[in-house]
Amino acid sequence: MVNKYAKALLLTLVLFVLGLGIMSYFDNARVSGISNSIEVASLNTESTYQLLLYTQIFGDDPAICPVLSKNIDSQVEKLGGLLSELGQAKSQGFFADIGLAKRKYLVQNGLLYLLVEKSRKDCGNKGIVPVLYFYPEKYYCAECAAQAAVLNSVVAKCRNVRVFALPYDYGLPLVDLLLEKHGITSFPAVIIGGHEPVAISNGSVIPRTDIMQKIQCQQ
Repeated sequence: MVNKYAKALLLTLVLFVLGLGIMSYFDNARVSGISNSIEVASLNTESTYQLLLYTQIFGDDPAICPVLSKNIDSQVEKLGGLLSELGQAKSQGFFADIGLAKRKYLVQNGLLYLLVEKSRKDCGNKGIVPVLYFYPEKYYCAECAAQAAVLNSVVAKCRNVRVFALPYDYGLPLVDLLLEKHGITSFPAVIIGGHEPVAISNGSVIPRTDIMQKIQCQQ
């Protein structure tokens, strides 16, 4: 009888360990797929950055602007859904470690924002409306979730709006600089218009109607 129960216990342990192994495999495979997408986006961003180096070396070239704009639009589209995929991998995965992948994504997102500002400044590409959204990564913020939902609804309606979501507590130098520049100390925080802001919130939620009044929405 004891031998029978011992075999049953051993079988249960084997199945449990096997189940954990399968879960770990699929979690790691999912994160690996997202990381590969981030790496591809990183290479494309670096290729776009080469265009800026080109103008610094050879001077202004009118042919740069349409190419730069096209590449930026492509990058925004590729990076757009990766943050939500990382969040899903973290919440749904038992073994998923997204720390490095998320940091790579955030660095690329910050660089893409700078490329957008460069395009607006040098090419007069005012059609793009950059929106900086700062939120906490290390704790849950109900107001931040509400603000994110508002911004998502604006992006869904206005094809020219680009939201750059950046955590303020992730140790990113660019974020620290932007917060200092605009005097932001509370969260959620939103800067509409980027380098030339038309509205800034500091610890409060900006309603959708207020945002729509501040921008020229292209549907």
